[in-house]
Amino acid sequence: MRKLVLAISMAFGALAASGEAAPLWKSKAYDAAIIQARQGNTRPALQMLEQEAGKGPLAEPLLNDYITLLCWDQQYAKAIKASQGREDQLHADTLRLLAANLRGRKDFANASRLYGLASVRGGDISTSIQQAMSTAEGGDITRALDMLNQTNPLSHDDARELTRARAYVLMLHGDQARALDYIQDNLQRYPADQVLMALKQDVLTRLGLPDLDAKGGAELGEQDKQQILKVSTIELQGAGDFTTETYKRLIPAASFFNNYVLLLSQKNHLNSALDIAAKNPALLTRKTLAVLQQTSDSQGQPAQRAQVRQWISQYYGIDGDDAGTLVDSSGAAPVSPELAEVRAHADALRREGAYAQALVYLSRWQARYADDPVLNAQYRSVLASLQMLDAQQALLSRPALPGQDPRWSLDQQRGLQAIEWAQVRADLDEIREMQHMLDQALEQNARWLNAPGLSPAMQARTIDVRLQLLQRRGRPDDAVQLFEQHPQLAYTASAYGAVAASYLVLKQPEKAAGLFGKALDQARRGDPKAEWQVGLAYAQLESGQYKAASHSMKDALRTTPRSSADPLTGNQRFNPDYLSLAYHQAMITAFLGDVKGAQQQMDSLLDQAPFAAQTRIGMSQIALLLESPTTTKAMLKRLAVDDGPEKNWDVMVGQVEADLARQDFQQARRLLDELETMPVDSAESRLKLSEQQEQYRALMGPELVVEAGHDLGSSQGTSMHNAYDSQTRLYSATYNNLRVFAQHQFQTADFTSTTGVGTDKVRFETAGLGLQYRSQYGTGEIGGFSQLDGHAMQGGFAGFDWTVSDNWMLGLRYEKNSMATPLEARQSGVYANRLLGKVEYKRDDLTTVEFEASQMDFTDTNRRQGFALTVNQTLIKGPIYQLNGILEASTNHNDVLDTANYYSPHRDLDTSLTLMNDITLWRYYDNSFHQRIGISGGRYYETAFGSKNTWAYTIEQVWDFKKGGEIRYGFSRSMHPYDGVSDGSNRIYLFLDWKIK
Repeated sequence: MRKLVLAISMAFGALAASGEAAPLWKSKAYDAAIIQARQGNTRPALQMLEQEAGKGPLAEPLLNDYITLLCWDQQYAKAIKASQGREDQLHADTLRLLAANLRGRKDFANASRLYGLASVRGGDISTSIQQAMSTAEGGDITRALDMLNQTNPLSHDDARELTRARAYVLMLHGDQARALDYIQDNLQRYPADQVLMALKQDVLTRLGLPDLDAKGGAELGEQDKQQILKVSTIELQGAGDFTTETYKRLIPAASFFNNYVLLLSQKNHLNSALDIAAKNPALLTRKTLAVLQQTSDSQGQPAQRAQVRQWISQYYGIDGDDAGTLVDSSGAAPVSPELAEVRAHADALRREGAYAQALVYLSRWQARYADDPVLNAQYRSVLASLQMLDAQQALLSRPALPGQDPRWSLDQQRGLQAIEWAQVRADLDEIREMQHMLDQALEQNARWLNAPGLSPAMQARTIDVRLQLLQRRGRPDDAVQLFEQHPQLAYTASAYGAVAASYLVLKQPEKAAGLFGKALDQARRGDPKAEWQVGLAYAQLESGQYKAASHSMKDALRTTPRSSADPLTGNQRFNPDYLSLAYHQAMITAFLGDVKGAQQQMDSLLDQAPFAAQTRIGMSQIALLLESPTTTKAMLKRLAVDDGPEKNWDVMVGQVEADLARQDFQQARRLLDELETMPVDSAESRLKLSEQQEQYRALMGPELVVEAGHDLGSSQGTSMHNAYDSQTRLYSATYNNLRVFAQHQFQTADFTSTTGVGTDKVRFETAGLGLQYRSQYGTGEIGGFSQLDGHAMQGGFAGFDWTVSDNWMLGLRYEKNSMATPLEARQSGVYANRLLGKVEYKRDDLTTVEFEASQMDFTDTNRRQGFALTVNQTLIKGPIYQLNGILEASTNHNDVLDTANYYSPHRDLDTSLTLMNDITLWRYYDNSFHQRIGISGGRYYETAFGSKNTWAYTIEQVWDFKKGGEIRYGFSRSMHPYDGVSDGSNRIYLFLDWKIK
């Protein structure tokens, strides 16, 4: 026996020591040290990193952490030295920290360079602005202004920050008149902005007019103007109230893509321009479309003109010919020479892309020719090109060209703009603002659904835009209903993608897969192709097309480059589409059963993008699938600390999943309450939250558990007959980790009479109450019962399974009047008290090892000691088929045999190997139906009788409802020797777990 125990200990030690040690930056101790650093104590993490640095060059994630911590600890010189020669491995956040320090040291050239590197590697707009300001402080004002002019604001706050930076750079340039004009103009947009007001005062002081602002400053006196012109290096230039900076502000900065297309068009390379534009028509701006239209009308072939009109139709939501009327209708009716000249000049400005000048020019002539439909159409076109939607509102009552409806066109523009800005606001966590914007757009769109007088193309476009708005607003039911009312329409790729996403949320994956396919067939380069590819893979996965889902993700990832040009700046960056596809490929790999493979994929992605929050969330999800909820919680806690006061919805949802898995119900409830108060940006998020709430209710609500079996008799036809056994528990709802349960136990059988004549019926039946405790520390219970079978006896039990870690669990249990007492013993009036201890090691989702030691003290002085080792190894794991190998070895020893007729051998040893086949016959999301077939063989040894072979097979079916419970039933037949004689037995059984919600 001592040898067996020693062998078991060695086996556990080998398992625990297997596998290579994880890198420092993936260890739990390091995560804990980083959390301390975030809270202000940087020393533990710095000590770890300095020890690691002593072994050799730090890995990229550790290098970034090391430099960041040195900056936090104000060891700037050391941080800069550590970065030398390894700047290509630094993340944007690290580069920004170093650049800020260099800027503070007035090393503007290197600060600008590092800010530039940070911008290329995924920095936000603030990084580009800081680079421009550092460049200006270094003396290169022209380059700094060019940087600012090429920076596109994505939100109101971005625009404000960009305005402040431009004012600062103009002031540094010494162009005080231009700076003052710019600041005063923008104070009308941002009244009482403290930064702009401070800059204005600085400018006035430099101009020698420090008290001007006290006068109001709105109207400059002649003396003040002379002072400004005297000090300023550049005089004010412009027309009327519009200055050069006004023009700059009105014209949105074009992307590199649009600038290239425009350049080719203006250089009369129309074929090349159209070839480039066709690769990414979704990125074409109004200005680019206008120039392409003019060039194709004058130089292009009919097919080229049709292509451009199609792009215009898709952009504006109107017929392409309607846009052509802006060019061709100026000479349709006789007009005065002056009006003809005004039309021609305005059209020339519009064709050249000089929209700001065209706006100034048209505004001067609008009062005189307010009823001219051509001039009104040109004005609306210019306003649309400048994305000045509100300004178009004032023109709605003015005459329009035949076939045009300015009100409809404006509402469609607003709807499309709302869809674009919804994602921006969602990224900025401005969820309520996003919802309000979409609600307004839906209200405007609803007016046109059944409006009279619309052409079929206009009606179709209205429905198309509405489908996208409904899906983005999180109303999948309404989107699907509208789509099914108009199945005959030819929708855009964006509409097909929106409806497909809605079907997926409504758990209709087959329909979703078909529509995602249509969206991808029509997809253009600017469309969210990666999003649709991911949606298609998940739709295939949920509809049972497992190979197709895997192939879809592999094909999508293979055709997506790791780096791409930023559509706004042209800078190379880590492709967010590649990141998303690689993340979802790993998750689908895990769902298909290869969790280890998914971990390797996610680990590789984490090495490439170590600071991507999505990747770290993915690692935590993989850890949860590996049945390591405590590790998952630690990973997410690190992410939550990194986010600071801003709450990350995905991180919080992951924390809830981990808390429920580790039975930390109180923390899960707190997080759920907080999530319920946060606005949700999509139907997918709302569904995820709903599923989490349902899981919480299932775990916390009442529960009924029934285990029952019936032995159909042995092959020899002797001994035990008509044997039944069952155990039923009804749990109450959980309160503060505690729940009460009522328990009923029942065992009965007919035995051959001890006198040899007839049979004796034995019955053991009890009823009792208990209390169960569940938490992240483990599960414990205590209870008592009384027998209902005519014997005035009581019993009880108490035990606790301690969760030491994700891998280890220790358990101890004591039972008074144990149900494990054989009925043969109760036939003689004997019962036993049982003490059970166990150790469980779970390496991952594939391997579990359990060792048990038990002792039963019978009332007839017999003592039975037993030891058992079970190794459960998953050999094959897939979405449909799973094969487990189960190795079992047990040995028992009885002290007394002369009176213990219920156990014949003094000592025995039982070994067996079982292959359990699990076939999934049906699956619908979390619910599934399984057919299991188990086959086992082994060897049984008993003292005085030698050893013989054993075998058994089991056939069972399982209905797994996850959040609702489980039903399992089956039949088993076994052959096992007793007293040297092999005896076959048959048994049917039932298991029911019903979570009452």
